[in-house]
Order: sequence, then C-alpha cells, then structure tokens
Amino acid sequence: MGNKVARAAVIVLIMNLISRLLGFARDVVIAKEFGAGGATDAFMVAYTIPYFLQSILGMAFVMVIVPILTKYALEGRTHEVWRASSIVLNWTLAILVLVTLLGMLVSGGLVGLMAPGFSQELTELARQLTFIMFPSIIFMGLGMLVTGILNAHHVFGTPAFAPAAENIILIAIIIIFGSRLGVHAMAVGTLLGFIFFLLIQIPSMRKLGFSYELSFDVGHPALKKTAASIIPIIFGVGVNQIYLALNRFFASMVAVGSITAIDFAYRLINLPIGIFAAAVSTVVFPTMSQQAVSRDEVGLCDTLTRGLNMVALITIPSAVGLMVLNIPVVELLFQRGAFDGRATAMTGTALVYFSWGILGWGANMVLVRAYYAVNDIRTPVTTGIVSVIVNILLSYLFLSRLGHGGLALANSLAVLTHCLLLFLFLSRRLPHLKFTSLAMPLFKVILASVFMGAAVYYVNQILTVPLFLEVLISVLTGVVVYILMALLLGIKEINQIKNLVPKRMQTP
Repeated sequence: MGNKVARAAVIVLIMNLISRLLGFARDVVIAKEFGAGGATDAFMVAYTIPYFLQSILGMAFVMVIVPILTKYALEGRTHEVWRASSIVLNWTLAILVLVTLLGMLVSGGLVGLMAPGFSQELTELARQLTFIMFPSIIFMGLGMLVTGILNAHHVFGTPAFAPAAENIILIAIIIIFGSRLGVHAMAVGTLLGFIFFLLIQIPSMRKLGFSYELSFDVGHPALKKTAASIIPIIFGVGVNQIYLALNRFFASMVAVGSITAIDFAYRLINLPIGIFAAAVSTVVFPTMSQQAVSRDEVGLCDTLTRGLNMVALITIPSAVGLMVLNIPVVELLFQRGAFDGRATAMTGTALVYFSWGILGWGANMVLVRAYYAVNDIRTPVTTGIVSVIVNILLSYLFLSRLGHGGLALANSLAVLTHCLLLFLFLSRRLPHLKFTSLAMPLFKVILASVFMGAAVYYVNQILTVPLFLEVLISVLTGVVVYILMALLLGIKEINQIKNLVPKRMQTP
C-alpha cells in the first residue's frame, strides 16, 4: 500500500481505537448498572435490530456507493457525484421511514421471533425497548450512507470517529438517567446516539462542496445500480450479524444471562477486529476499487495481500492473548456492581471460543471488499449461505454439550469456513492472488504468537499483584515478546506499521 493509503489507515485506526475504548466504557457502565440478567438480555435482543441494520444495511451502503462514486470521480464528473449521492440519500430516507413505521407496529412479533424462550415479562420489556429504538435506523442508514460518500473521497477520520460520538451520548444518558429509567435509558441513549452519529458527519460533507438536490430520479444509473446490488450485498456483509442473531435465538433457551455473556465476549474480540481490521479494510477498499476500474489486477492483488497480512499481524496474537487472559480481562473490565463472578465465568467461556475465529472475521472484512471492488456481489452471498448453514448445524450440535460457549465455537468455525471459501473463489477469479504470498507471513505470525502466549501464561501464573497490574504486566509482556519475535522472524509488516505514523492527521 502506498504512503497515502497507509497514513489513512493509521488515521482510521486511531479513530477506531477511540471509538472502541468508548465502547468498552459503555459496556462497563452497562455491566455496573444492570449486570448480566433478564433485563440486559431483553435490551440485547431489542438492540439486535438497530445494530443488525447498522452493521448490515449501513455497511452495504458503503459497499455500494464507494465504487459508484469512485467511477464518476475518476471520469471527472463531479456534478454527477453529488447528484447521484442526493438521489440515493433521498430514496434511503423515504424507505427507512417506512421500514421504521412498520417495525414499530410489529415490534412485539419481532421480539417473539428473536427470543422465543423469553418469559412473558421479558418479551414485553424487549418489545418496549425495540419500539423506542426502531427510529434510530433512519439516522443510522443516512449516517452510514454519508460515511460511504466521504470514504469515496478518501475522507476517513470523521466517519471513523462518528461511532465514538454515538457511544459518548449513550454513556451520558445511562449515567444521568439509568437509575430512574432503568434499561429504558439505554434505549433512549441508543436513539440519541444514532442521531448524533449522522449530524457529526455533516460538516465534512459541506467542506467537500456537497451540492444537495431534491431529486427522486428513478432512472438514474446510480440508483439502479444501488437497487440491484443492495439486497445481495446486505446478505454478503451481514453474515456476522446473522451469526449473532442465531446466538440470541439459541441462547434464549439456556441459562439466564447467556445472551449478555455472548454479547460482551463478542465485543471483546471486536477490539482488534473493529480497531485494526476495520481500519485496514476501510482504507484499502477505495484503492482496490480504483485498481479494479483501471484493470490493474496485479496492483489489486498486492493491495489485498498486504491488507490480509496486516490483519493477521494483529488478530492472531490478539486471539492468543484473549484465550490466555480470558478471565482476568473480563473480571477487570466488567466484574463490578451487578456483574458478578458467574457472569464473568460465562463471558470468559464464550471469549475463549470466539477467539478461534478472530482471524476469519478480520480477513473477511478485507476479502468481501475485494469482491465488491471487482463488482462480484454473488460469491459473498453464496459463501455466506454456506457458512450460515454450517453455523446452524454446529450450534445444534454444540449447544447441548457446551451451552452458550458452543454457540461461540460454532460462530468461529463457520466464519473460518467462510474465510477459506472467499479466498479460494477469489483466487480463481484473480490468478495473481496466490496463497504462497500469505503462507509464510501467516506461519511467522502464528509462531510469534505461540511464543507470546506461553510468555503471557507464565507471567500471569507467577504474578501476585492487584488485578489491574496483573493484566497490565501480562499484556505488556505479550506485546514486548511478540514484537521481539516478529523482528527476529523478519515479519516485514512490523516495519511497515512502524513507518505508518503520520506527522499530522488530515481530515476535511
């Protein structure tokens, strides 16, 4: 990747780090205030719909709009860029308003489908929370579409920070109103957070010179392309959220608190995925789209390979570290107030099983974008269907034996299957994409991570210090050992990251 892409990756990484840290602060506040019980299970189920749509519909907008606007920009058709953006925005607003009204009307039925094992009391609570949060999808959808427009113009900082602003609002609402409104405060905070998620990006649009048009031109090529692509892309990028929805479905049938434990564990593994893998995939997507339009297959494969190697560099040692330190990490972050030792043990179990799939989740973010860059929206759908079937079968198989932990393991094995299929089919389409360019870097990263894991385990066992110091010393030990092993093994991505730190952050 060139210096421009690399520096942009660091900008997004920093913004994602801020957002994720605030996300953890949000989870700590939730855990302290509400623990891991029926009320939080009800909120997690209700939150499924806005979060599901944010992760699926929102990301689908980004996947659709970036290649379309990139093509117009490369052709020098600036007016068409803004006209296409306006038309898609207008139709998105109209459709999401209708979806919101319908969803609020059938909120009770939706809860029944997502959590059939809930008691009548929990079902009613989840319905109320769903009703409150449903309008948030309007602001989420528009906000993610604006993110796509900004990314197409290589503006990454503000869109990457927008989720952080969303978390700030939610944390504030819980702290101020949590004791009076209970879990309903989280629903109100979620809605207000999504509103702010959209509003904070508007100034960057104005700085780009965005020219809005009130047009619903149904014959515009950009709208036709968006309409034709959005449904399959929604499924292609939404596989992970389907996993989580299935988790909540199955977990509602086992021990109380299982849904919350799975959700908290998933958020923990999302730290390396959401910070680093998301930064790499966000930045390489416009570059791969440009290379695809220019028919530069060699450059596209090189960008993709470098992106995958950089994702592996962080996700694999993160997975090993979370496996070794699963209980201390969960205890440090969440065990306070209503979140007790039982909740910590349940979350730690799910965290270990989820960790096996971290590489797959991170790599898929890059691979799926490569497919959309080359205008292939069918293959991610096909492979996604296969992985969902694998997930369902394994969930049935593991649930009775491993409980909620079996659901996390099913997710991990399904996502690794998905990752393998995506790479296999993409290598057939792009002959210059070779597994050999990934094999040796991957082996070196795994070897360095094993040594790191052994060192962390040993240090953690001999430490007799307060929990915070125990985790801090263990993590620092892991970082030092991993970097030393990476340098010893000649993992070149370490040097690439070292050279990526920009002198200043440039965001419109």
